[in-house]
Amino acid sequence: MNNLAALSKSQGKYEVAEPLYVDALPMRKKLLGEEHPYVASAALAKVIHQIFTETFVTSHDNVFQ
Repeated sequence: MNNLAALSKSQGKYEVAEPLYVDALPMRKKLLGEEHPYVASAALAKVIHQIFTETFVTSHDNVFQ
């Protein structure tokens, strides 16, 4: 799902990418566990997207939800 979000973002479809990034993180946490590097990768991708689209809210909770 994270890859689909990245593809959507690269095509300029930011409205499509946002929910995919948001959904990818909890799915990876559930499947892989919170300490897995892919979970960190999904969190980073979500934050980068939010900064890029200026929807980032400065909060630790926002990043890891």
